[in-house]
Amino acid sequence: MLSLNIRAEDSRSLVEQIVAAIRCEIDERRLRPGTRIPSIRRFAQQYRISRFTVVEAYDRLVAMGYLHSRRGAGFYAQAPQPIGESRPENRADRDIEQLAWMTRHMSEADPSAIFAGGGWLPHDWHDQTGIRQSLNALARRNGGHLVTYGSPYGYLPLREHLCVLLGDIGIDAQAPQILLTAAASQALDLLIRLLLKPGDTAFVDDPGYYNLFGMLRLHGVQVIGVRRKPDGPDIEELEQLAVQHQPKIYFTQTAVQNPTSTTMTPHMAYRVLQVAERCNFTIVEDDVCSDLQRALTPRLATLDQLNRVIYVRSFTKTMSAVPPAVFGTPD
Repeated sequence: MLSLNIRAEDSRSLVEQIVAAIRCEIDERRLRPGTRIPSIRRFAQQYRISRFTVVEAYDRLVAMGYLHSRRGAGFYAQAPQPIGESRPENRADRDIEQLAWMTRHMSEADPSAIFAGGGWLPHDWHDQTGIRQSLNALARRNGGHLVTYGSPYGYLPLREHLCVLLGDIGIDAQAPQILLTAAASQALDLLIRLLLKPGDTAFVDDPGYYNLFGMLRLHGVQVIGVRRKPDGPDIEELEQLAVQHQPKIYFTQTAVQNPTSTTMTPHMAYRVLQVAERCNFTIVEDDVCSDLQRALTPRLATLDQLNRVIYVRSFTKTMSAVPPAVFGTPD
Protein backbone atom coordinates (compact mmCIF):
# COMPACT_ATOMS: atom_id res chain seq x y z
CA MET A 1 0.00 0.00 0.00
CA LEU A 2 1.32 3.42 -0.97
CA SER A 3 1.68 5.66 2.07
CA LEU A 4 2.60 9.29 1.47
CA ASN A 5 2.84 12.33 3.72
CA ILE A 6 0.31 14.73 2.14
CA ARG A 7 -0.55 17.71 4.35
CA ALA A 8 -3.06 20.49 3.72
CA GLU A 9 -0.97 22.93 5.77
CA ASP A 10 2.14 22.40 3.60
CA SER A 11 3.30 25.53 1.72
CA ARG A 12 3.35 23.51 -1.53
CA SER A 13 0.20 22.72 -3.47
CA LEU A 14 -1.32 19.24 -3.13
CA VAL A 15 -0.29 18.45 -6.69
CA GLU A 16 3.33 19.38 -5.98
CA GLN A 17 3.33 17.28 -2.81
CA ILE A 18 1.98 14.21 -4.62
CA VAL A 19 4.47 14.55 -7.48
CA ALA A 20 7.43 15.03 -5.13
CA ALA A 21 6.38 12.16 -2.85
CA ILE A 22 5.89 9.59 -5.64
CA ARG A 23 9.12 10.67 -7.34
CA CYS A 24 10.95 10.13 -4.07
CA GLU A 25 9.40 6.68 -3.64
CA ILE A 26 10.56 5.68 -7.13
CA ASP A 27 14.03 7.26 -6.87
CA GLU A 28 14.64 5.60 -3.50
CA ARG A 29 13.45 2.26 -4.95
CA ARG A 30 10.74 1.87 -2.34
CA LEU A 31 8.28 1.82 -5.23
CA ARG A 32 9.62 -0.72 -7.69
CA PRO A 33 9.37 -0.25 -11.47
CA GLY A 34 6.25 -1.92 -12.79
CA THR A 35 4.40 -1.61 -9.48
CA ARG A 36 0.77 -0.61 -9.89
CA ILE A 37 -0.12 2.50 -7.92
CA PRO A 38 -3.58 3.29 -6.55
CA SER A 39 -6.27 4.31 -8.99
CA ILE A 40 -7.26 7.97 -9.16
CA ARG A 41 -10.48 7.35 -7.24
CA ARG A 42 -8.80 5.22 -4.58
CA PHE A 43 -5.96 7.72 -4.10
CA ALA A 44 -8.45 10.58 -3.76
CA GLN A 45 -10.48 8.65 -1.19
CA GLN A 46 -7.43 7.58 0.79
CA TYR A 47 -6.09 11.13 1.16
CA ARG A 48 -9.48 12.88 1.09
CA ILE A 49 -8.62 15.15 -1.81
CA SER A 50 -10.21 15.98 -5.15
CA ARG A 51 -9.91 13.51 -7.99
CA PHE A 52 -9.00 16.42 -10.25
CA THR A 53 -5.94 17.03 -8.07
CA VAL A 54 -4.87 13.39 -8.46
CA VAL A 55 -5.43 13.49 -12.22
CA GLU A 56 -3.19 16.53 -12.53
CA ALA A 57 -0.46 14.96 -10.39
CA TYR A 58 -0.56 11.65 -12.27
CA ASP A 59 -0.49 13.45 -15.63
CA ARG A 60 2.55 15.40 -14.55
CA LEU A 61 4.33 12.24 -13.40
CA VAL A 62 3.57 10.55 -16.73
CA ALA A 63 5.02 13.52 -18.63
CA MET A 64 8.11 13.40 -16.42
CA GLY A 65 8.61 9.67 -17.07
CA TYR A 66 7.95 8.41 -13.55
CA LEU A 67 4.64 6.75 -14.35
CA HIS A 68 3.12 5.13 -17.39
CA SER A 69 -0.51 4.26 -17.96
CA ARG A 70 -2.03 1.10 -19.40
CA ARG A 71 -5.41 1.42 -21.01
CA GLY A 72 -7.99 -0.08 -18.69
CA ALA A 73 -5.37 -1.23 -16.19
CA GLY A 74 -4.27 1.92 -14.38
CA PHE A 75 -0.94 3.58 -13.64
CA TYR A 76 2.41 1.88 -13.00
CA ALA A 77 5.77 3.05 -11.70
CA GLN A 78 8.13 3.75 -14.59
CA ALA A 79 11.28 1.66 -14.96
CA PRO A 80 14.36 3.72 -14.04
CA GLN A 81 16.89 4.75 -16.66
CA PRO A 82 19.95 2.55 -17.21
CA ILE A 83 22.90 2.85 -14.86
CA GLY A 84 25.14 5.72 -15.89
CA GLU A 85 22.24 7.86 -17.06
CA SER A 86 20.76 10.19 -14.48
CA ARG A 87 17.29 11.59 -14.45
CA PRO A 88 17.17 15.22 -15.55
CA GLU A 89 17.47 17.41 -12.49
CA ASN A 90 18.57 20.77 -13.92
CA ARG A 91 16.13 23.59 -14.38
CA ALA A 92 16.12 23.41 -18.19
CA ASP A 93 15.08 19.76 -18.26
CA ARG A 94 12.44 20.33 -15.59
CA ASP A 95 11.05 23.16 -17.71
CA ILE A 96 10.85 20.85 -20.72
CA GLU A 97 9.08 18.19 -18.65
CA GLN A 98 6.57 20.73 -17.39
CA LEU A 99 6.06 22.02 -20.93
CA ALA A 100 5.30 18.49 -22.15
CA TRP A 101 2.83 17.99 -19.32
CA MET A 102 1.15 21.36 -19.91
CA THR A 103 0.84 20.80 -23.67
CA ARG A 104 -0.68 17.36 -23.18
CA HIS A 105 -3.02 18.62 -20.48
CA MET A 106 -4.27 21.48 -22.65
CA SER A 107 -4.75 19.32 -25.73
CA GLU A 108 -6.92 16.86 -23.80
CA ALA A 109 -8.97 19.48 -21.96
CA ASP A 110 -12.53 20.55 -22.69
CA PRO A 111 -12.46 22.58 -25.95
CA SER A 112 -14.51 25.28 -24.24
CA ALA A 113 -11.89 25.79 -21.53
CA ILE A 114 -9.79 28.97 -21.68
CA PHE A 115 -6.23 28.75 -20.34
CA ALA A 116 -4.34 31.85 -19.26
CA GLY A 117 -1.41 32.23 -21.63
CA GLY A 118 -2.58 29.26 -23.67
CA GLY A 119 -2.09 30.96 -27.00
CA TRP A 120 -5.49 30.26 -28.56
CA LEU A 121 -9.01 31.64 -28.39
CA PRO A 122 -12.48 30.06 -28.11
CA HIS A 123 -13.78 28.47 -31.31
CA ASP A 124 -16.79 30.75 -31.53
CA TRP A 125 -14.55 33.82 -31.71
CA HIS A 126 -13.45 32.80 -35.22
CA ASP A 127 -15.30 33.29 -38.52
CA GLN A 128 -16.06 29.63 -39.17
CA THR A 129 -18.65 30.42 -41.84
CA GLY A 130 -16.24 32.58 -43.79
CA ILE A 131 -13.49 29.96 -43.59
CA ARG A 132 -15.82 27.25 -44.92
CA GLN A 133 -16.93 29.45 -47.80
CA SER A 134 -13.34 30.31 -48.74
CA LEU A 135 -12.22 26.66 -48.63
CA ASN A 136 -15.20 25.57 -50.73
CA ALA A 137 -14.43 28.24 -53.34
CA LEU A 138 -10.77 27.20 -53.41
CA ALA A 139 -11.65 23.50 -53.79
CA ARG A 140 -13.83 24.24 -56.84
CA ARG A 141 -10.98 25.91 -58.74
CA ASN A 142 -9.10 23.82 -61.28
CA GLY A 143 -5.31 23.65 -61.17
CA GLY A 144 -2.46 22.18 -59.23
CA HIS A 145 -2.77 24.45 -56.21
CA LEU A 146 -4.37 21.65 -54.15
CA VAL A 147 -1.69 19.03 -54.80
CA THR A 148 1.61 20.83 -55.42
CA TYR A 149 4.11 22.28 -52.96
CA GLY A 150 4.24 25.79 -54.40
CA SER A 151 6.95 28.32 -53.62
CA PRO A 152 9.11 27.59 -50.55
CA TYR A 153 8.63 31.23 -49.56
CA GLY A 154 4.83 30.93 -49.61
CA TYR A 155 2.03 32.04 -51.92
CA LEU A 156 3.24 35.16 -53.73
CA PRO A 157 -0.13 37.00 -53.96
CA LEU A 158 -0.55 36.56 -50.20
CA ARG A 159 2.95 37.86 -49.52
CA GLU A 160 2.23 40.86 -51.72
CA HIS A 161 -1.00 41.49 -49.83
CA LEU A 162 0.89 41.26 -46.54
CA CYS A 163 3.16 44.06 -47.74
CA VAL A 164 0.06 46.23 -47.82
CA LEU A 165 -0.98 45.15 -44.31
CA LEU A 166 2.49 45.79 -42.96
CA GLY A 167 2.46 49.20 -44.64
CA ASP A 168 -0.67 50.04 -42.66
CA ILE A 169 1.38 49.86 -39.46
CA GLY A 170 4.35 51.67 -40.96
CA ILE A 171 6.59 48.73 -41.87
CA ASP A 172 8.11 49.10 -45.33
CA ALA A 173 8.55 45.53 -46.56
CA GLN A 174 8.72 43.85 -49.96
CA ALA A 175 7.50 40.36 -50.88
CA PRO A 176 11.06 38.86 -51.03
CA GLN A 177 11.48 39.82 -47.36
CA ILE A 178 8.46 37.76 -46.27
CA LEU A 179 8.41 34.05 -45.56
CA LEU A 180 5.15 32.22 -44.86
CA THR A 181 5.16 29.44 -42.26
CA ALA A 182 2.62 26.95 -40.94
CA ALA A 183 2.21 28.97 -37.74
CA ALA A 184 4.03 31.51 -35.61
CA SER A 185 5.57 28.68 -33.59
CA GLN A 186 7.21 27.33 -36.74
CA ALA A 187 8.52 30.80 -37.54
CA LEU A 188 10.06 31.06 -34.08
CA ASP A 189 11.55 27.58 -34.39
CA LEU A 190 13.14 28.46 -37.76
CA LEU A 191 14.64 31.61 -36.28
CA ILE A 192 16.09 29.65 -33.37
CA ARG A 193 17.65 27.13 -35.76
CA LEU A 194 19.01 29.87 -38.03
CA LEU A 195 20.34 32.39 -35.53
CA LEU A 196 21.21 30.40 -32.40
CA LYS A 197 23.37 27.44 -31.53
CA PRO A 198 23.62 25.38 -28.31
CA GLY A 199 25.18 27.46 -25.56
CA ASP A 200 24.07 30.81 -26.97
CA THR A 201 22.04 33.16 -24.77
CA ALA A 202 18.58 34.45 -25.59
CA PHE A 203 16.47 36.89 -23.61
CA VAL A 204 12.70 36.45 -23.20
CA ASP A 205 9.90 38.32 -21.48
CA ASP A 206 9.30 37.21 -17.90
CA PRO A 207 6.55 36.10 -17.67
CA GLY A 208 6.24 35.06 -21.30
CA TYR A 209 5.06 32.40 -23.73
CA TYR A 210 5.80 28.92 -22.32
CA ASN A 211 6.03 27.26 -25.75
CA LEU A 212 8.87 29.56 -26.82
CA PHE A 213 10.75 28.73 -23.61
CA GLY A 214 10.44 25.02 -24.37
CA MET A 215 11.73 25.41 -27.94
CA LEU A 216 14.75 27.37 -26.75
CA ARG A 217 15.55 24.78 -24.07
CA LEU A 218 15.25 21.92 -26.56
CA HIS A 219 17.82 23.64 -28.79
CA GLY A 220 20.26 23.99 -25.89
CA VAL A 221 19.93 27.78 -25.67
CA GLN A 222 20.48 29.53 -22.34
CA VAL A 223 17.23 31.35 -21.55
CA ILE A 224 17.26 34.47 -19.38
CA GLY A 225 14.06 36.29 -18.49
CA VAL A 226 13.71 40.08 -18.52
CA ARG A 227 11.08 41.31 -16.08
CA ARG A 228 7.95 42.58 -17.84
CA LYS A 229 6.42 45.79 -16.45
CA PRO A 230 3.17 47.55 -17.39
CA ASP A 231 4.94 49.76 -19.96
CA GLY A 232 7.30 47.09 -21.32
CA PRO A 233 10.48 45.40 -20.13
CA ASP A 234 12.45 46.61 -17.13
CA ILE A 235 14.89 48.63 -19.22
CA GLU A 236 17.60 48.92 -16.55
CA GLU A 237 17.50 45.16 -16.01
CA LEU A 238 17.57 44.57 -19.77
CA GLU A 239 20.74 46.61 -20.24
CA GLN A 240 22.43 45.21 -17.15
CA LEU A 241 21.74 41.62 -18.22
CA ALA A 242 22.79 42.38 -21.80
CA VAL A 243 26.16 43.69 -20.68
CA GLN A 244 26.62 40.66 -18.42
CA HIS A 245 25.42 37.86 -20.73
CA GLN A 246 25.80 39.28 -24.28
CA PRO A 247 22.65 37.74 -25.75
CA LYS A 248 22.23 37.12 -29.46
CA ILE A 249 18.44 37.57 -29.49
CA TYR A 250 15.73 39.14 -27.39
CA PHE A 251 12.28 37.61 -28.00
CA THR A 252 9.56 40.03 -26.98
CA GLN A 253 5.96 41.02 -27.62
CA THR A 254 5.27 44.71 -28.06
CA ALA A 255 1.45 44.68 -28.01
CA VAL A 256 -0.99 42.62 -25.90
CA GLN A 257 1.83 40.55 -24.43
CA ASN A 258 1.09 36.95 -23.49
CA PRO A 259 0.24 36.38 -20.64
CA THR A 260 0.24 39.89 -19.08
CA SER A 261 -1.71 41.70 -21.88
CA THR A 262 0.59 44.69 -21.40
CA THR A 263 1.65 46.92 -24.30
CA MET A 264 5.04 48.57 -24.69
CA THR A 265 4.89 52.36 -24.73
CA PRO A 266 6.55 54.29 -27.60
CA HIS A 267 9.13 55.73 -25.18
CA MET A 268 10.02 52.27 -23.92
CA ALA A 269 10.20 50.89 -27.48
CA TYR A 270 12.80 53.53 -28.39
CA ARG A 271 14.84 52.65 -25.32
CA VAL A 272 14.74 48.93 -26.11
CA LEU A 273 16.08 49.62 -29.60
CA GLN A 274 18.83 51.80 -28.14
CA VAL A 275 19.92 48.99 -25.79
CA ALA A 276 19.88 46.50 -28.67
CA GLU A 277 22.11 48.83 -30.70
CA ARG A 278 24.57 49.44 -27.87
CA CYS A 279 24.76 45.77 -26.86
CA ASN A 280 24.53 44.40 -30.42
CA PHE A 281 21.68 41.88 -30.23
CA THR A 282 18.78 41.11 -32.56
CA ILE A 283 15.15 41.56 -31.53
CA VAL A 284 12.44 39.11 -32.57
CA GLU A 285 9.13 40.92 -32.25
CA ASP A 286 6.29 38.40 -31.80
CA ASP A 287 3.14 40.29 -32.78
CA VAL A 288 0.58 37.47 -32.91
CA CYS A 289 -1.98 39.45 -30.90
CA SER A 290 -1.73 42.61 -33.01
CA ASP A 291 -5.24 42.30 -34.44
CA LEU A 292 -6.73 42.28 -30.95
CA GLN A 293 -5.33 45.69 -30.06
CA ARG A 294 -7.97 48.41 -29.93
CA ALA A 295 -5.71 51.40 -30.51
CA LEU A 296 -2.59 50.96 -32.64
CA THR A 297 0.75 51.67 -30.99
CA PRO A 298 4.20 51.83 -32.64
CA ARG A 299 5.91 48.51 -33.24
CA LEU A 300 9.63 47.94 -32.80
CA ALA A 301 9.76 46.88 -36.46
CA THR A 302 8.09 50.15 -37.45
CA LEU A 303 10.66 52.23 -35.59
CA ASP A 304 13.56 50.06 -36.73
CA GLN A 305 12.34 49.23 -40.30
CA LEU A 306 13.61 45.62 -40.09
CA ASN A 307 17.21 46.65 -39.53
CA ARG A 308 17.77 44.94 -36.17
CA VAL A 309 14.21 43.65 -35.68
CA ILE A 310 12.68 40.51 -37.18
CA TYR A 311 8.90 40.73 -37.19
CA VAL A 312 6.66 37.70 -36.59
CA ARG A 313 2.93 37.88 -37.13
CA SER A 314 0.08 35.37 -37.23
CA PHE A 315 -3.61 35.16 -38.06
CA THR A 316 -4.44 32.63 -35.35
CA LYS A 317 -6.25 35.19 -33.23
CA THR A 318 -8.55 36.44 -36.00
CA MET A 319 -9.02 33.55 -38.47
CA SER A 320 -8.20 30.11 -37.08
CA ALA A 321 -5.50 28.19 -35.25
CA VAL A 322 -3.77 26.94 -38.42
CA PRO A 323 -3.44 29.73 -41.02
CA PRO A 324 -0.01 30.77 -42.31
CA ALA A 325 2.11 32.94 -40.09
CA VAL A 326 4.61 35.44 -41.41
CA PHE A 327 7.82 37.00 -40.31
CA GLY A 328 9.64 39.80 -42.02
CA THR A 329 13.38 39.46 -42.55
CA PRO A 330 15.94 41.97 -43.71
CA ASP A 331 17.37 41.50 -47.23
